[in-house]
Formats: sequence, C-alpha cells, structure tokens
Amino acid sequence: MPEIQKTRNFVFFLDEGFTMQAFSSAVEVLRLVRQLKPGAGFSYSVVALNDAPVAASNGLQLIPDAKIDAVPSHAVIVAVSGAHANRTSAPSFVARIREWSRHGHAVWGVSSGVVRLAQAGMLDDRRVAAHWEDVRYLRQAHEQVLVSAALFFSDGQVATCAGGGAATDMMLWVIARDLGVQVADDIAARLVIDAVRDGRTSQRRVSDMRFETANGAVYAALGVMRANLFTPLTIAEVAETQGISQRHLERLFVQEFNRTPSNVYTELRLEDARLDVLSGRRSLTDIAMDYGYSPATFARNYQKIFGLSPSDDRRGSGRGMS
Repeated sequence: MPEIQKTRNFVFFLDEGFTMQAFSSAVEVLRLVRQLKPGAGFSYSVVALNDAPVAASNGLQLIPDAKIDAVPSHAVIVAVSGAHANRTSAPSFVARIREWSRHGHAVWGVSSGVVRLAQAGMLDDRRVAAHWEDVRYLRQAHEQVLVSAALFFSDGQVATCAGGGAATDMMLWVIARDLGVQVADDIAARLVIDAVRDGRTSQRRVSDMRFETANGAVYAALGVMRANLFTPLTIAEVAETQGISQRHLERLFVQEFNRTPSNVYTELRLEDARLDVLSGRRSLTDIAMDYGYSPATFARNYQKIFGLSPSDDRRGSGRGMS
C-alpha cells in the first residue's frame, strides 16, 4: 500500500445524510490520541457547506466547529457521505473537494465519501476501497475507477475507506505508523477492539462485489455455499438444493462467471479464511483444519488465489507496512 501522507490535522467535510458510524469511528481514534499523547499535535475539526448544521443518516444533526473558508493549508480533508450518494449529485460539495485538491490538500473519502471523490473525477485510474453497497454504482458510472474489496487504501494524496468500523482500522494504522504500535494498541484496547485489521483485509461481502448475478438459481446456490464455508457441501449437493443437476449448475456458473461452481466455492471459503490469516490470532494449521484442508493443501490453494502463501500474507500484514 502506498504511504498515506503524514499529517496531524484532519478536517472532516460532512455531506448531508453522512454515515455517523464512519465519522465517529475515525474521530474516536483521534480523540484518544489527544488524550494519551496530548503533545503529539493531532487535531480534528468539522466543516460543512454554508457552515450550517448537517444531518446524519440517523437524523441527528452535527454543528460544524470550523469555517469552511478557513481550512488550514496543511490539513487533510476527510469527506464523509452516506448511502444516498450513489443516487444523487452534490455539485457544491464535489466542487469544494476539487478546489481543496487543486490547492494541494490530501483528500480522503470515507464510506460514501468515496462516491463523492469519484464524482469529483479524483479516482480515475486509482485503486480504491469502497463500501460494497457503492461498488455497483462505481463500476457502472465511473468505469475508470479501480474498485478494490480492501477495507482502506491509499494512492498518494488520495486515501479511501469502505467506512463503518474500517474507519477505525485506517486511523489506527496511521497512529501506528506515526506514533508507534504501542500507542495504537492502547487506543484499540480502550475501544475494546481485539485486533486491528490490515487495510488489505477484504470486506465480508467481497464475494457479492465479484459474483453479481441476476440468475435466481445461481444466486441461491451462492447463498448455500456461503452458509456452508466450514463444512463444504459437494457441488452435487449444492445443485440438489436448487432442484437441478450438477451439470446444469456447472453450465450456469460458467455462463455467469466463466468459472465452475467448485472454483467459486473454493474462493469463497479461502476469502473467509483469509480474515483469520491476517488477524494473526490463530495458527495457520488450526485455520486450515477448520476449513477442512490439510496445511499443505490449504497453502497450495491459498497461493493460487491470492498469489502468496498464508505465512507470507500474514508476515506482510503488519501495521505500518505498505
């Protein structure tokens, strides 16, 4: 992951209907930094169009504590929006994002703030993290955006985050990099977080991003597969749940994804297992056994899908590493 620009001054730019969880998940980390390391110089503020109160998606209103025309020159702008962003335009909001970018600000998108950055034309040919609910819109309306299933990602002056709890992970990664892992761990403990997720960790609904289908039988078969990740069914048993033959199910999967049901099922299971691998809490042998693999078979299949072994993937997931 390219390095996020180092900064200690964050200005949250809130769109009408922004997601409160994504906003508060990021801010709470910064609040605790100021409590634990008051001399570190971290600060945060909130701005909004016309300096007016902004309603979150839950109906609560937040009053900006800074003027939109007085943003410090070195601040990172963190745009936060909500689920409506992929159905609406916000020309004034988007124009402000473009203006700050032109003046050299790093601009981050959190939750559907990523959509607003795309609408500002800032994400073309960039790899980005986006909430799975925004993926279809981004792929259809902004074909040049390289949508990733990652929790958060940085590309030079632009950082993107899927939102929700992932905003905590991104901010903790920044704190670990700038102030050390121990400080990040202390903050995580106060937030009752057992493990900080690496940015490369995939969202739980990652398979929905890739295996989109309007075919009822295929969609239902995918649901059966997802419900049986630990103790897998045979493809014949999956087909039987849909009242069709294994051969017919295989034809449908090849038509929809150009891949066999067995290939897709293996990928679904290993994507789930990868969350365990990257968390670092359990041995790789235990993880392999949980998913019904021998350690050698697990490693071989994992390498085939992710391009590196489970042990190499785990070693590369340390906080503060790109």
